[in-house]
Amino acid sequence: MNRPIFTLFLILLFSGIHGQQKRLPTDLRQHNLTTFNASLFNPTFSVGRNNPESVAFWTRWQWQDIDANPSTLFLNYTKSLNDKSAVGAGFFQHNTGIFFKTGAAVNYAYAFEFSPKVRLAVGANLFGFVQKLADDRFQVDPNLPLPMPTETNDFILQMAPGVNLEVHRLSLSLTSENLMDYNFTVREGNTATSDKVLMSMLSYDFPVSPGNANNAFLRPSVYLRTHPEQSDQIGFYALLNTDGYYGQIGYNNFYGYAFGAGFTFFKRVTVGALMEIGVDASIQKDTSFELMASYFLGSPDERHQMVGHDIDGTEGNPLKEIEDKLEKDKKTVPVEAEIAEQIRKRDSLVKMEQAEATALKQERQRRIDSVAQVRAVAIQKARKKDVETNQEEAVTPRTGEKYQEVQTADGLPPGYYLITNVFGTKKYFDAFMADLRKKGLRPKSFRHGEHNYRYVYLQRYNLIKEARRARDSNYGGKYLGKTWIFRVVRD
Repeated sequence: MNRPIFTLFLILLFSGIHGQQKRLPTDLRQHNLTTFNASLFNPTFSVGRNNPESVAFWTRWQWQDIDANPSTLFLNYTKSLNDKSAVGAGFFQHNTGIFFKTGAAVNYAYAFEFSPKVRLAVGANLFGFVQKLADDRFQVDPNLPLPMPTETNDFILQMAPGVNLEVHRLSLSLTSENLMDYNFTVREGNTATSDKVLMSMLSYDFPVSPGNANNAFLRPSVYLRTHPEQSDQIGFYALLNTDGYYGQIGYNNFYGYAFGAGFTFFKRVTVGALMEIGVDASIQKDTSFELMASYFLGSPDERHQMVGHDIDGTEGNPLKEIEDKLEKDKKTVPVEAEIAEQIRKRDSLVKMEQAEATALKQERQRRIDSVAQVRAVAIQKARKKDVETNQEEAVTPRTGEKYQEVQTADGLPPGYYLITNVFGTKKYFDAFMADLRKKGLRPKSFRHGEHNYRYVYLQRYNLIKEARRARDSNYGGKYLGKTWIFRVVRD
């Protein structure tokens, strides 16, 4: 017989002995959580109802011997990521009377803003815990043929999703404490579909201003909780909350009446207590107790505004509206001065940009003028050199130097041509040009003379000395054949 069968056997045995008594539900019994650690009530409440960054502790003693004084404790850290999302992590222990659960919980919630007065928050609590039997008073006699049951240590992962719709100050929420769960020890779901715990709640926030309290409101709420194989729980509570204190009263048709209060010290530390008096005739009417403590980690000026819009009480509060108008009038002159200063800075910036643009334009024009001037000087020098070249004195051929001079030969530019050969036959001309190209030269040619001879030359020079230097050096050693100078003089 495996552990699930033993567990079922013990539960049936327990139910048989107490068949005429009414057992307590196995849920977390967090129906009195209204302010701190409210994310255990509904995971979406970490956005708005918990402080932006705080550590909170909550514990409950259920003083009813029907299920061996079950108790619960929860230590939680909550942090707002921004105005729309929050995260949390905590440690909990929960004694249901049958099972003892020890584990951790993480929380995340995000709010979608549809308008300044309408938003939808979604979130989830993820619980991971070890579950074992909490009551061993009904162990089987070892003399019986059945083996002794062993203590279970099942590891369970459980998810509690939730949603919360806020319309102005009205809030409608829905959550399930164990909508999805899985027992990794026995490798199956921990609870059946029919055993899911569901809860819906409707609340409305009324802004109030007792004394000098800030962020004060009164929140009446009504909720419905369904339990497997038990009657539905219907309850309500009313919470009066301020930055300095809070108080609450409530009623649950199963657990009875509840009264609680708390105080905040130094704008950081809040402690509170609650007692709940049972009224159900089928259970003992002893009192249950809850204790709460919280420490706010952020700046005291950043303490949260609770769920609801315009919760600071400005809407519908004539005194508050008058005070806000007076405060606004006080700030009118500084605002006008600030606007004037902004206009002055803008005008100064515009003037600076205009001055920079003018300076850039002047620098560009200066560069253009400088380039034009350099170009004009270059052109003038070139023209002067050309004039000097064309006005060169007549060249006197040296002794034994082959030299020819003509006046503008068929549109040739003036200058000194280093001639390599003259051809009257095209075939020999083409063969000679091809041979020069094979040697890596770039020969050129022109037609001249009465018989239209083809003159082949290597290069044209502006000065006779340049042409003679090329001839005497065999064109820099590139052409070893004979060359001579042919000069074209401008008319």
